[in-house]
Amino acid sequence: MVKERNHIQGKKVKKLDISDFYISSIEYEGNNLKAVLEDNKDPENRFIISADEKTFLILHKDYEITGYEELAAALNRDSVNIFIIKLIELFKEFVGSKRLRRIMLDGKNVVDENRIFDCLKLIASIYGQLITQCIEKGYTEGEITLKIEEPEGIRTEKYLENSEILREFSTIGNEGQELAKILRVTEA
Repeated sequence: MVKERNHIQGKKVKKLDISDFYISSIEYEGNNLKAVLEDNKDPENRFIISADEKTFLILHKDYEITGYEELAAALNRDSVNIFIIKLIELFKEFVGSKRLRRIMLDGKNVVDENRIFDCLKLIASIYGQLITQCIEKGYTEGEITLKIEEPEGIRTEKYLENSEILREFSTIGNEGQELAKILRVTEA
């Protein structure tokens, strides 16, 4: 699919084929989107699109396209809005990771104060009993079974072996072993 954007060259407005561009970065939080599209052949040739529910801003290299009257007038706003909506849909469907920025514990952000482990221990102590029940009611020894029923009546079962949990916890050393103990997850 070929998308076109206008860019400035001297005082002329010309079309630029962006079919060789790819999304190098995309962030979506709340209703704010920021996406970076880069040229496969020239990483310096890139667009940055920032948008919220009401407005959008497009930068090409050092030029704010939406800040130049001629360029802004040449943009097909409906096409840009559709493109932004597609970027948001893409993000929501395929986001591979999320960054946790804030966990409040005793009125303080544990991320900022580097108290993540304290927070994880508290969470583990709360859910340890639930995990014990999931292990006890499971079909297979050494496996956590979670049964989920959605409001529409759809039932799903998820299985997770204790050894898999312990393997993941072992990657963080003694703290991981402590969390496993608090969660009551042991080798079968």
